[in-house]
Amino acid sequence: MENLHLVKEDELNSVIDRAVSDRMKAEYNKFYNTFITIDGVASMHNVSRQTVINYIKGGMIPIENRSEYGKYQIRMSDALKLNFSELKIRLKIKNKNKKL
Repeated sequence: MENLHLVKEDELNSVIDRAVSDRMKAEYNKFYNTFITIDGVASMHNVSRQTVINYIKGGMIPIENRSEYGKYQIRMSDALKLNFSELKIRLKIKNKNKKL
């Protein structure tokens, strides 16, 4: 005999969101100790090198000074999570607030 449980849609969505989020975190964390250059991030996200630099200067992309040549590098786990559409909006808001 099977037991059926009624679950509200929002409760089900919450459980699914947590499970997906936990799985995604685990996948991203696999790349925590792997580093990528600014050019690599630009290529990965199909944006210009200068765009990546602007977001770094805006404090929106964390960097590591890992290269023996003094070049900045970004953790691959961070690079995979970047959403440049969201970053664009956040940078506009940040710059607007600076002017106030």
